[in-house]
Amino acid sequence: QERFRMYLKLAAENVVALTATPERRDNAGWVIEVLAGPICYFLAVDIGKTVWGGLKLNRLNLQYTRNPLEIKYKMLGGKKYLDTEHVYRQMATHPARSDWLVNFVCDLATQGRNVLCLGQRIPLMLSLANHLRERSIDHGLVVGQSNMPMHVESGKYYTEEELEQLFLLDPTEHARLVKAQRPHKPTPKELDDVRKRQILIFTDKIGYKALNIVKLYVILMLEPPNRGIDSWLQRIGRVIRTLENKQQPIVYFIVDVQVPGFSNRTNKVIQDLLNFDEHFEVSETVVSL
Repeated sequence: QERFRMYLKLAAENVVALTATPERRDNAGWVIEVLAGPICYFLAVDIGKTVWGGLKLNRLNLQYTRNPLEIKYKMLGGKKYLDTEHVYRQMATHPARSDWLVNFVCDLATQGRNVLCLGQRIPLMLSLANHLRERSIDHGLVVGQSNMPMHVESGKYYTEEELEQLFLLDPTEHARLVKAQRPHKPTPKELDDVRKRQILIFTDKIGYKALNIVKLYVILMLEPPNRGIDSWLQRIGRVIRTLENKQQPIVYFIVDVQVPGFSNRTNKVIQDLLNFDEHFEVSETVVSL
């Protein structure tokens, strides 16, 4: 609302507006017409002739053969629900899973691929950053909510006690606690420095759109997706920016198949993407831990 009022104060004789979403589900398309008049020109792109046309989707099915995750449930309002925080705590601290994840990310980087790791559970992301730091592997970490990054990795190592404290809080409180540790908003220089790293770990709400890094080849989802097709098209946009001799972009979905619901959520997203564009190449890989 504040930005809208600011636009209304503009005294320019002519205004040009550009948008990638003229038709919006939040019914805010009228704002463009109020500020700049009716739409007068559309630009259509044949996505089959762009990097988009060669996009791969790969499910990484994690199967625990020796030390399976402990699945717990909790009762709320007389109904039984999966204790997701307990599950995510185990995912972040499982030795075999952590070793595999770090090795997988490092292998991608060794192949010359720039990797964007997206997640919603901040402790899961901090755990990955810890393991990368233990191996002296350069990376960038940005966590926060919506489009307001609140913490940029500055070499801090999170102890097991600090991670445990984060796991005991809900996702909103995770962000508040991290914000308390780093209260100021990151400077443009800090963010620019992070964007130059080969391995990036971003909160999904910050990194899934408006992040323009043309060298990105890979999106690695640290946990099962739970948003609609619109947000997934935004995520894909991070890796389809054109670049000469760019490798085939790929989106990896990490799926802990033992956890109820994780497979179905991932299957739905992949099917929605295929319904949108059948050119996507889909594959599965089984990982035994």
